[in-house]
Amino acid sequence: ARLRQATGDPAGAQADLAELDRRLPASAQLRADMADAHADQQRLPEALRQWAQWMDTHPNDGGLPGVLNARCWLRARLGVDLDLALDDCRRAVRLASRETAYHDSLGWTLLRLNDAARAKKAFDTAIELQPKAAWSLYGRALVLLRQGQPEAAARDLAAARQQRPDIDAEVKRAGFPVPDELPAAGA
Repeated sequence: ARLRQATGDPAGAQADLAELDRRLPASAQLRADMADAHADQQRLPEALRQWAQWMDTHPNDGGLPGVLNARCWLRARLGVDLDLALDDCRRAVRLASRETAYHDSLGWTLLRLNDAARAKKAFDTAIELQPKAAWSLYGRALVLLRQGQPEAAARDLAAARQQRPDIDAEVKRAGFPVPDELPAAGA
């Protein structure tokens, strides 16, 4: 399925995932990977179903924080079930508080929920853990713009763009709303 996805055959990938779904027990470790593959195709219902099956049978698995984060991130990107996304992000952070990505996902979810103060706090933590975390810098810049701090936002945007020159397009492709008027590179 992953090979088919990578070679531009989403229908073939879906067929393989459907066959795996029929053959595997609900407890199969592979279900988390299948969910990720569905998430890559933005097939929310299937991704959520696979994650749920995996989580129901792996409540103490070391991979649980990552699965919670992946589920949170997909919902945040698509702007759906944001309260559930927030629950997943918070739980992932509780289980693995030193993971930059989990704080980042929490920040983006809070940003979607228009909770700028808490989003900034989550991004600050992510940046504290990983000072060059481009997505966290970018998210914090969006918060700072909302809070009327354009100079600080411009610094974070410049730092994010230095790490990932295409980050403006990446954030938009991920599905997050980005203001039309952002400080330009080098501003």
